[in-house]
Amino acid sequence: MIHGQLKEEEEASLIEKVEALIAGVLEDLGDKLGRNREILEKLWGKLESIENLLKKLGKYRVSAIGKLVVGESPVKIREMPENPVHLYLIADPDNDARIWISLKAVEEYEGWPLDAGDSLPLRCTNPIDLYFRAASGTQKLYYVIMSEER
Repeated sequence: MIHGQLKEEEEASLIEKVEALIAGVLEDLGDKLGRNREILEKLWGKLESIENLLKKLGKYRVSAIGKLVVGESPVKIREMPENPVHLYLIADPDNDARIWISLKAVEEYEGWPLDAGDSLPLRCTNPIDLYFRAASGTQKLYYVIMSEER
């Protein structure tokens, strides 16, 4: 019986450890999802605030919002709205590599670096001239193009 009791106690201890590990993983996952949701909600709120302010001015409008999946080969924004004047770039906070912004499709890593969670506002009248390339893997880059009302 002593041998059977030890085995049951060991089994109970192992089950407790596994349950604790699962609880820890779920907590970490919940924290990460919560942070990402919080970050994206903040970004969306900022974009809405910018759009509302610009509407009050009556001069600009949001003309395109999108997401690029950036890898080791250069990619471009394909949308070309009418009268673009501003481009807002936001690197996903979960990216694990730097994104490079360049005016040419080069194989070296050159241009302007954008790390995870970074944002970059640009005065840009031709966003389709920009190339985006990641140092490695698959990274996400969100963009907003503002156009001038005419």
